[in-house]
Amino acid sequence: MDPRLPKSLATVNRVFRFLNRAGLATGPVSVLTVAGRKSGALHSTPVTAASVDGHRYLVAGYSDLEWAKNVRAANARGVAGAAGAAGAAAQGGAAGTGPGVVTLARGRRSERVRLNEITDADVKRKVVVAYAHTSPYAAKYLVDTGASPDRTDAGFAAAATQVAVFEVLSA
Repeated sequence: MDPRLPKSLATVNRVFRFLNRAGLATGPVSVLTVAGRKSGALHSTPVTAASVDGHRYLVAGYSDLEWAKNVRAANARGVAGAAGAAGAAAQGGAAGTGPGVVTLARGRRSERVRLNEITDADVKRKVVVAYAHTSPYAAKYLVDTGASPDRTDAGFAAAATQVAVFEVLSA
């Protein structure tokens, strides 16, 4: 696990994944599933979406977190989401999921979406500030990882240079 991340994160993530598999929605948390960029094996991680101006966004606490790298690779090669390596290899693609499609699940509801990385600095700042206000844990996470210097909107906006922001789009 990345040493910059809180030690409790692995345990918390396991709990959220378990609850999601049991069909229980847990606050604003969804579980993102994407194929690994090297193995093709499916990897799931809890994420919290932020809404800004009618659009949904996901924030990776660091731009180089594994799930963010996997999403970028999926977008680049057009293989992601529910297919997995075997299904993708057998069908020469992502088993009908399309380029860069991943799965977001929340309780019993699941949707296939595309994630488009945002590079516009102003949009990223706005999204990161909104993300920090989605739950007390989101704000704590940004501060605990060192991405944000403090729990102020200015601190959260400053964190935008260190995080990755993806817009959630229909697949």
